[in-house]
Amino acid sequence: MTTPEGYIATSPVSRTAPVAGTDVTGVDFDLARLGAIDGTVRTDGGTPIGGVVIDVNGPGGPQQYTTGADGTYGLGSLAPGTYELSVRTPNGSSVVGAATRTVVISAAGESIEGQDFTLAAVVGPPSPSPGPSTGNGNSSGSGRLPATGLGPETLAWAAGGAVVIILGATLLIVSRRRSGRQ
Repeated sequence: MTTPEGYIATSPVSRTAPVAGTDVTGVDFDLARLGAIDGTVRTDGGTPIGGVVIDVNGPGGPQQYTTGADGTYGLGSLAPGTYELSVRTPNGSSVVGAATRTVVISAAGESIEGQDFTLAAVVGPPSPSPGPSTGNGNSSGSGRLPATGLGPETLAWAAGGAVVIILGATLLIVSRRRSGRQ
C-alpha cells in the first residue's frame, strides 16, 4: 500500500496473501489522518511577540519551534498522540496562566487551534523614594505604609456605580414600556 498524502499508516504497509481462484478478502490497512496545532504568543496587553521558543514533546521526540514576527506558531503533519507544548519565557518576562499545555490528536487528525500563551514583563521591586528617612524604611515619618487594596473609598465608588447601573436599568425599562403604549 502507498500511504496517501496527509495520512500515516498505523499498520504494516505490505502483507502477503495467497491468491486463489476466488476473491481475497480481509487484507486491510489502517490509516490515520495527520493533525495540526497552532497558537499565538502575546503580551498581557495583546501585542504579538516574535522569536519566542515553543518546546514540543510528543510522538517523534522533542522539537522546538520559534514564533514568527506576528507571534504565531504552527505545527503540521503531526501523527496521532499526546503532545506537550511549553513556552520558554524570554529574559525579563513571565508566563501569565499555564506555561505548558497538553494536546491530544486522535486518528481523525484534528486541527487544534488557539493554543495561545501570554507573557508579562517581570516587575521588579519598587525603587525607594528619595527623601528624609525615619529609620523605619519609609520617608513619610508616620511609621505606616500608605493604604493599598480595598479601602472604604473603593467600596463607596462601587456602591455609587451600582446605583448608577440600577438607575439606568430602571430608566430603560420605563422608556420601553412607554414606547410600547404609543
